[in-house]
Amino acid sequence: PGRLLLFLGRIHPKKGLHVLVDAWSRLAMAGALEREGWSLVVAGPDQLAHEAKVRRDAEARGLGDRIHFVGPLWGEAKAEAFAAADAFVLPSYTEGFSVAVLEAMAWRLPVVITRACNFDVESLGAGLLCEATPASIVDALGRLFALKDAERADVGAAGRNVVVANYAWDRVTQELSSVYQWLLGAAERPGCVRLD
Repeated sequence: PGRLLLFLGRIHPKKGLHVLVDAWSRLAMAGALEREGWSLVVAGPDQLAHEAKVRRDAEARGLGDRIHFVGPLWGEAKAEAFAAADAFVLPSYTEGFSVAVLEAMAWRLPVVITRACNFDVESLGAGLLCEATPASIVDALGRLFALKDAERADVGAAGRNVVVANYAWDRVTQELSSVYQWLLGAAERPGCVRLD
């Protein structure tokens, strides 16, 4: 069976997949993938013909059996991918705010993301932060792989709690309602509105 690390997003140069492949190769050479049988699943739509480039790089590094490209996943297939994964990775060079990271956290997956994703999951206990460089990704994934099952579960549970407390529909609709009440002059400025 082994362990699955999931990347789910657009296969585009800004997502840092070529850097992740470099890091994955380094982890493979160090034997870090063998200990628990880690494989990387890359799911998402191809953009700018980038998938072929990433695939060639993976194969040139001898990672054909350690990186699996599964194409775009929607609906039940996407849910099955999250359910089967043991952790989530997003090595982007730039992100606004990634819904895929929130989805992974909602599925109780520890996440490893770059600081460019603009979400401090580390301070929330929900995952690990790194830079979009092979060495930094190797370090973060190495720390993830070193966690015991119970520790990984705790990190995943912390992420789930963050999503439920801050991003679930009931919370979002409550905040949106408070913003409208404030805009209409019927209430004080809510805490979710910052003026700085």
